[in-house]
Amino acid sequence: MSETQRLTALHTAKNWRSFAAIADEETISVAQRCEDDGPGTIRSQMTLTMRPTGLGHGVYKDSIDTGASQSRSIGRALPYVLSWAALGVLMVIGSERVPSALYRPVDGDWAKWNVEAILHFGKPFDLGPYSMLAGMGSMYFPNLPWLNPGALALGLPLDGQTTSIVSYGIYAAELAISIIALARVIGFSWLMSTVAAQLYLYLLFPPFSEVFRIYDWYSLAPYYAHLQAALNGAAAVLLVCGRLADWRANALLAVAFFALFVSGLLSAPFTFVFATPAYAATLGCCCASMIVEAGC
Repeated sequence: MSETQRLTALHTAKNWRSFAAIADEETISVAQRCEDDGPGTIRSQMTLTMRPTGLGHGVYKDSIDTGASQSRSIGRALPYVLSWAALGVLMVIGSERVPSALYRPVDGDWAKWNVEAILHFGKPFDLGPYSMLAGMGSMYFPNLPWLNPGALALGLPLDGQTTSIVSYGIYAAELAISIIALARVIGFSWLMSTVAAQLYLYLLFPPFSEVFRIYDWYSLAPYYAHLQAALNGAAAVLLVCGRLADWRANALLAVAFFALFVSGLLSAPFTFVFATPAYAATLGCCCASMIVEAGC
């Protein structure tokens, strides 16, 4: 072997020994940091956690905070979702087991037949629908279904029991949403508003009303549910109207109040006359209290 070859081989061996020494030092340094920090500590986790390439410290931290916030939101919403799902499942099961709770025989059957007849023979928004099958054209009871989603469900191409369950499901949803909206506007928390709505349905709405027997007016005339939901929504909208900074939002609330008022009136004109004074008195008390608070 020539002198030049020996010098080249020696230089290469020195380079490899230097590279191995540097690698050993880095390995020992990492191991010492992990041992000093201890398992599970923040420093060891930061040492061993690889940050995504191209993300700065602030962006990476924001992504972690966003994920934690989403997890907390899901955890808070989960009890509400489960409680409403349980109520819906129990309602369907109870309706299947006690079908007479929905559109109770005689009065309930008549209310259902009246809606189905108007849907079949009446004209949309005709305030005086009449029956050509009774005498010289006797009038139907003027509870119009055109602005009542629960009554419109009776026109679905399904069997009688299924349409009844769907109809009462819509009525229950109307009541729940309107009660929560009105409670929130008055000042109740989400928890108290949800408890109030669910307690109302469990005590007064079919099929649960068959257990408590407090009052079965929803079994006899379910249009009461739509009327009450419309009045609840109108009261909530009226309390908020005028308190927003944007005039366009206030105008939309005024239009919504008028639409709910008309919907409740057309769905049950006779009952509307007797139900409105209670809401008028309640709104008067709320407005008076607001005026007093503003004056103080």
